[in-house]
Amino acid sequence: MVNYLPQTATTTITVLTAEVGTTLTIWAPAEVIQGQPFLIEGQLKRADTGALLAGEEISISYNSTHLVTTPTRSIEGTIKYQAAVQIDEVGLFTLTASFAGSTRPGLVLGPSKAPRGVGVSLLPAQVILALLAASLGLGLVVASRT
Repeated sequence: MVNYLPQTATTTITVLTAEVGTTLTIWAPAEVIQGQPFLIEGQLKRADTGALLAGEEISISYNSTHLVTTPTRSIEGTIKYQAAVQIDEVGLFTLTASFAGSTRPGLVLGPSKAPRGVGVSLLPAQVILALLAASLGLGLVVASRT
C-alpha cells in the first residue's frame, strides 16, 4: 500500500478592479436671471464603449453649493439627467455635475465630473422698466442709438 503525504501548493495572483471609467457631460445656458429656474442636463457614458448609463445618481452644484441630485433616465428618447434649478445670487458661477461612481453586479463604474460656467444676472434694465410701466398701466418707448 502506498501512503501519500499531504501536499500544499501556493501562488500569488493580482486581482484587478473591474472598474470602468465614465465620462459626464453638462449643458446649461451661459447666462440666466437671478431667482429664475433654468434647465441643466447632460449624459453619463461608459468611457470604454460610449454606452449611455441609466439609473445612476448625478449631483449638481454651483461653486461647491449643492443644488440637486437627479438620476440618469430615459428623457425625450435618450438616456440623460435633467433638472430645473435656480440660483438666487448674482455673479459668475461654475456649475458642476458629479458622478461619485457606483457598483453593479460584475462592474464598478468610476467617478467623473463635468464643469460649466454660468453667469447669473439681475433682470436687464429695459425689462425692469417694461415691467414697471406695465404694472402702472403706462406705455414705454425705448430708444436706442446706433
